[in-house]
Amino acid sequence: MQNHSTIFILYSCNQWKEYSSMSSIVASTSIDDIYKEIKKEIRSGNMDYEKATKRAGIRLFNENLKNNCINLDLLDYGYIEEFKNMAAVSQRRNSKRGDYLYV
Repeated sequence: MQNHSTIFILYSCNQWKEYSSMSSIVASTSIDDIYKEIKKEIRSGNMDYEKATKRAGIRLFNENLKNNCINLDLLDYGYIEEFKNMAAVSQRRNSKRGDYLYV
């Protein structure tokens, strides 16, 4: 029996969340780790929350986190993709074009 889990990937992106603008920042099976990384990105000025930057954005994000009402649609310049029921074990395969990681 395989161990299945949800994988979250945090991306930086433009304010319209276009796929062509996305660059992965971190992937984790823990949404708490993703939230910690979002706070770092807000603190550094790379992302906004509820249109608020840095200190105000962190304060709003922490308030919503404490009240269990995080709304990721209010995250500007960031996007979270969620993959449910994925195998937690990955396999690395070689090909003539290079190494690929299958999750």
